[in-house]
Amino acid sequence: MKPLILDQPAQQALPARFFWGTLTAVGWGAWIFLWMPALRVVSAALRVNAADLDAAGQSSSMLLGDFASHLNIAVALISVFVSWAICQRLRALHEDRSSEDRSVTADRLACSVKLRESDLRLWQKARRMIVTHDEALGWIRNVEVSVA
Repeated sequence: MKPLILDQPAQQALPARFFWGTLTAVGWGAWIFLWMPALRVVSAALRVNAADLDAAGQSSSMLLGDFASHLNIAVALISVFVSWAICQRLRALHEDRSSEDRSVTADRLACSVKLRESDLRLWQKARRMIVTHDEALGWIRNVEVSVA
């Protein structure tokens, strides 16, 4: 059995990875945007005056200085993250992650659904099964199997 593509995202096509990465970034941006009212309340609790914020926003020299410092911080953080990614890539360079056995065996499958392996093998060979479910929880109560 081939491993699932979800287990190996590096095997996805580049446009798909780019799309999902962009979608994730947009989601994080929306999440941060939704926190803005709470941040305003926190800033009010810390007694940051709106007049002080307006004065800081109106001063172009302060704005440019803030932008430069933010840009320096962003570049530093990006450098740290890229360095970390390179270190992780070098660390795992000689590991063959694709050789891991990801095949699903009958005993693993039976264990994952809390079933005896013999019952699972019987179900796999069945031509007809009648399954009775618990109405409240949806658990299987009874299974009638006909092999012939």
